[in-house]
Amino acid sequence: MVKKKFKVFESNTKVTLIFVFGTRCKHCIKNIIPWHKLFNNLDREKINIFAVTPDSLHLVRKYREMHNLQYPVCVPENLKVFLKDYKLDLVPQTILVGNDSTVINNWTGFLTTESTGDIIKTISKNSYN
Repeated sequence: MVKKKFKVFESNTKVTLIFVFGTRCKHCIKNIIPWHKLFNNLDREKINIFAVTPDSLHLVRKYREMHNLQYPVCVPENLKVFLKDYKLDLVPQTILVGNDSTVINNWTGFLTTESTGDIIKTISKNSYN
């Protein structure tokens, strides 16, 4: 559970689910199926969903095609600043950001059926119509 709150977005009206991965990360591949399930089963009218990776656009394009990623994937312009500001030194991570732009929770590592259920419950508690 995240103890410290920090702003991710300046303004947002929905909760946001962010998948953080590396294209060369063997553990990240294990999260592709749970992330696909979350992306396909959550109401995107109430939640934003995208992924972030520190890798090059070339690697991201190949990875997206190889794994049929349907969600948007962002590559930060300044990797060092991004990693420092958001304290992202481990992948995979699944981060839930509230509509007030603060991190609600962060799941590091492989998502089990239990942790995926926890994500859905947490989203339900924090989504507003």
